[in-house]
Amino acid sequence: MSREKLLACDLDNTLIYSYQKKQPGDVCVEWLEGREQSFMSPKAYRLLRRVCAFLVPVTARSIAQYQRIRWPEGCTPAWAVTTNGGVLLRCGAVEEEWRQASLTASAPWHDELERIYAYLAAQGTYRSCRIVDGLYTFAACETAEQAAAQSSILCGETSLTVEVSGRKLYFLPPALHKGAALERLRCRMDARFVYCAGDSVMDVPMLCAADLAIVPDAALAAQVKGVPTAVCGADRRFEEFVLETALDAE
Repeated sequence: MSREKLLACDLDNTLIYSYQKKQPGDVCVEWLEGREQSFMSPKAYRLLRRVCAFLVPVTARSIAQYQRIRWPEGCTPAWAVTTNGGVLLRCGAVEEEWRQASLTASAPWHDELERIYAYLAAQGTYRSCRIVDGLYTFAACETAEQAAAQSSILCGETSLTVEVSGRKLYFLPPALHKGAALERLRCRMDARFVYCAGDSVMDVPMLCAADLAIVPDAALAAQVKGVPTAVCGADRRFEEFVLETALDAE
């Protein structure tokens, strides 16, 4: 298939937000155990209808976490990349060829993923700890400070890539990152122009592989090398800026 353009878009804090950032009138798009979990603005919710045909979410979420999202009727993206690039979903189903290639690329680090998981689980100080879709190890700390401290301790103790996002810790095989996923996606979709949007350091490899990187602030833009950037102003909602930029920029 060939596409004129593609929007590869991170989800959390880029296109959707937790209840902690909810504003009056925001639309709930995710529930967990009956509780409202994630939101987007009404304007972004409407803009999705114009963007969904070329939107591909690219997220560190597991398959199950991604599938909790309830898109506007008729706007569910046909394709999505989950598990930090390790899994490609087509109409909600796992593309086995993509997943097997990810598992093969990550295989040299399988034992280390298990070792780090066992170490974290034995500590018993994390809100949750697991190996995600067989591809990376994850731990949710009580605070962002705890996550940063644990990252500092473990970075030199493992061959895995250690990333911190708030109070979340990720231990990733070096081959498993969003930049590699975007290159695979670009080839798969034969896209002529790729927009990428993201808000964190975990998105930087993907942003650096884009034709245009869409970021929330100048600090993240400074980490994106060799690619034009569109930077959201402080007076705008980032999810709206992302969708409008993808619609308007050429």
